[in-house]
Amino acid sequence: MFRRVVFSLRQGHEAGGVELTKAIADARILWTAVRDLVSDDSNQLPPDLRQAIASLARALLVEMDKPLPDIDVGFLISATTNVAEGLEGKS
Repeated sequence: MFRRVVFSLRQGHEAGGVELTKAIADARILWTAVRDLVSDDSNQLPPDLRQAIASLARALLVEMDKPLPDIDVGFLISATTNVAEGLEGKS
């Protein structure tokens, strides 16, 4: 899912307009789900990691709340790519 969102953000960044709007909507769904999952008390991740992931998710959601021309798409791509690589065991 993370890789699909990164691909969509890259394509949307190049195309702009509706494609970028769709990509950001997909990213919002992903990061809202991530935030909600790590905020659940039954989540088995270590508390510090859960807090760090939730903080990143909140920062990305704040970025996506900006008007479309003001969104730092590079930041969204970079953060989502880094998490995807972490999940894949890459560093």
